[in-house]
Amino acid sequence: MSGWLPLSYKIKKVGTHVRHPLQTDHAHHMPVFWGHGELDDVVHLRWAEESIAHLTDLGFENIEYNVYPYLKHDMGKEEKQDLEDWLAKLLPPT
Repeated sequence: MSGWLPLSYKIKKVGTHVRHPLQTDHAHHMPVFWGHGELDDVVHLRWAEESIAHLTDLGFENIEYNVYPYLKHDMGKEEKQDLEDWLAKLLPPT
């Protein structure tokens, strides 16, 4: 589930807020799960770290960011369990 924030070079200050060009008015209230493999050679860890910093600057309030040692560009068991636990915290029981 590695990733990066596209168009981060277009982030600008608008009034008193920092805004991404695709950010909606209430996006920063949405929870974010971000997992990244430390050994990912497709989406470099530095890009994820920069993206998390951007999201923080953009006012995102609920970011769960995990780095998984020895994981490449893949999803491992630990990340899958972390994602399941995160979703269980957010979603009502069925």
